[in-house]
Formats: sequence, C-alpha cells, structure tokens
Amino acid sequence: MKRDINLKRGATSLPRRLGRPLLAAVLALMIPVLMAGIYHGLSLYRADLAKRVAAAVVQNEKLLSEAEPLSMMEKEIERIEAEMARIEALSKEEVNWSGYFEGIYAAAGVAEINLLHAANGERIIIEGRAPSMEALAGLITSLKERPYLEDVRLENAKYRVGEDRDRSGSLYPDEQALYDFRLSCRPGKEGSNID
Repeated sequence: MKRDINLKRGATSLPRRLGRPLLAAVLALMIPVLMAGIYHGLSLYRADLAKRVAAAVVQNEKLLSEAEPLSMMEKEIERIEAEMARIEALSKEEVNWSGYFEGIYAAAGVAEINLLHAANGERIIIEGRAPSMEALAGLITSLKERPYLEDVRLENAKYRVGEDRDRSGSLYPDEQALYDFRLSCRPGKEGSNID
C-alpha cells in the first residue's frame, strides 16, 4: 500500500497526539544524557587541570630550590661589593704613618726621639731628648720645613741635670744636662706623597 507524504508545513507522518509526547520523552531523555556528558567532560577537565597544577607546583618548588643558592650567592655578592666599597673608601683615606715617622726621625738631627704616637690620626706626638735648647730648636725648625707636617708645636720641654734622669738607651749617656721634650704636629695635605 502506498502512502502519501504530505510535505506541507507542520504536517508529519506521525499522528499529532503521539508526536508531542514522543518529542517530550526524547527531550526528557536527552537532557540528562547531555548533562551527564557535560559533567563527565568537566570532571575530566578538572582532573587534567589538577594534574597540571600539581606538575606546576612541583616545577615551581624545583625552580625555587635551584634559585635559592643563586639568591644566597647574590646576597653574598652584594655583601662583598659593599665590603669592597668600604675598603676602597678606607684605602683612599689611608695614611702612610711609616713615611711620616721616617721623615720625623730623619729631621731629628742630634735630638733623640723616644716615642712617636699618632693620636686618632689627628695629631702626631713626638717625645725625646735633646742635648741643648739649640738642638731642640733645630728639630722644630726642621719639622716645620717638612711639607707633610703642619702646626708643629712645642708642648713641653724639661731641663734635667745630674742623676735624676734615666740614661739607659740614651744617645748621650755621659751628658750631665739634657732637655726632655714633647712636640706635636698634624699630618699635612702633602702627606699622601710620602714614600
């Protein structure tokens, strides 16, 4: 038997009373299947995302453990650079005390220098003995002529006669009279040229 299919709009081969409930049933079955598929897809995506996050955390920890020594090295380099800068600053301010002292000893002439002391780098204290006031004046004049010494001052001179003085180690053990003296001076601006 031959059936005619009517292709008019809205016309179906199923009876109207069966078509709508069947469509509703198909839709009712499709919605949970689609929701289950979406849920399963999201679960797979969440599991994959969790794996990637765990791998990223492991990678991050590995990089941090590798970077920690580098960080410590950078801090050590910064500390060493700061120390080097401090040393360079100090070396620029360094005073050649041995050059000063050698120059003072060379200027002594007949005077005997027993003590040289640099007090806080500001003043040089010179103590010693001279056989006469002229020898002491010659020492002071000689020190004032040195370009690397400034503000040469006689702080004290004491005349000693006889046995009340210590003669051990003296250049003048037989002299009966000596002048014990104390001088002071400041390192001059020309002091950096002392060799």
